[in-house]
Amino acid sequence: MSQRFWTGRIQYWEQAPGGVSMRVTRLGIRAGLVIAAVGLLAAACGGPTGQASPSSAPAASPVAGSSAPPPTSPTVPERAAVATQSVDGQAVPAAASDLPALFSEELRDVVAGETFQLAGFLGKVVVMESMAVWCPLCTTQQGHVKRAKARLDDQVVFLSVDVDPNENEEILSRYAERRAWDWSFVAPGAGFARDLSSLTSPFVLDPTATPIIIIDRQGGIHQLRRGIKSADELVE
Repeated sequence: MSQRFWTGRIQYWEQAPGGVSMRVTRLGIRAGLVIAAVGLLAAACGGPTGQASPSSAPAASPVAGSSAPPPTSPTVPERAAVATQSVDGQAVPAAASDLPALFSEELRDVVAGETFQLAGFLGKVVVMESMAVWCPLCTTQQGHVKRAKARLDDQVVFLSVDVDPNENEEILSRYAERRAWDWSFVAPGAGFARDLSSLTSPFVLDPTATPIIIIDRQGGIHQLRRGIKSADELVE
């Protein structure tokens, strides 16, 4: 006698024990394949919990530009120590070799006709002007220099340096004599002017900027601002 039964939504007809057994076996195989597929899918997603395993987490992407370490500030070398000696209670370099080559160059004062070196003024303050005979602004600045010189003692030395390579000692001497300036004037040539520029700035070679350089008692070089400096400013 045939018997009908239901499994889920699929209806099976049992005609013989062998037939029923065959259909049940096929159903079991199909169910097993479905279970295996679900298992593989769960493993690919990180396990039955649905959370990604630690080993499957993607590596963090590097931030653009982070492959190289950040730049560091350059180290500024310290100034080399210079041996000093006491001159009138002031510490000054013990030898001209400790100073820039500019200090050891022979200079000739066209007013007094004497030769000297900047190194000979260590222990004093030097007010040095770069100028040219053709420069009217230089003449104006020299008027302030003359008034400042009258207010200071012999511990301050005034010096005008002609930086025009086309002017020589004869031209400069006539200029200083005509103006009756009473301090040292020198025309040392292009080499001295170039060295002076390298120690200060290029604008010391421009007479119209009326450059003034202060050399302190220790041989330190300090450049004042561009433009005409009054006598009061120079005395300060």
